[in-house]
Amino acid sequence: MSTSTKPIDPKTKERSAELIGLGLSHREAARATGISERSGERLMSQPGYRKIAEEVTRGGGVHGEVEQEIRDLLSATHEDGTPNLVLRGKGVEMWFELEGVGDPLPSGVIRVYPTPPKSAMSGAAPD
Repeated sequence: MSTSTKPIDPKTKERSAELIGLGLSHREAARATGISERSGERLMSQPGYRKIAEEVTRGGGVHGEVEQEIRDLLSATHEDGTPNLVLRGKGVEMWFELEGVGDPLPSGVIRVYPTPPKSAMSGAAPD
């Protein structure tokens, strides 16, 4: 009698590899994602999923990609080199969200971003 197993969803495989990269054992990752421990071990023998786990261990993976995007937003500039304050503000909001801070401002307080003086934007020396 042959036993057939249903295929594992690719997102489940990726999540299992990420959990292993975060330090969970094969057994813990398998339980968390609903696959067998043996399937988890086979999964990690595949180079693509092993790479996912290694990236997460090094701080890469989805979380690392989001952090890089936030860093890019925090240093965003317009084509002329002036700071893009709207995108930088979005980067601040995303960072607070990622860190679980939520909105750091009390209710009713609004965030205002000052525009740098024109001399700072043109690169001219201050008077």
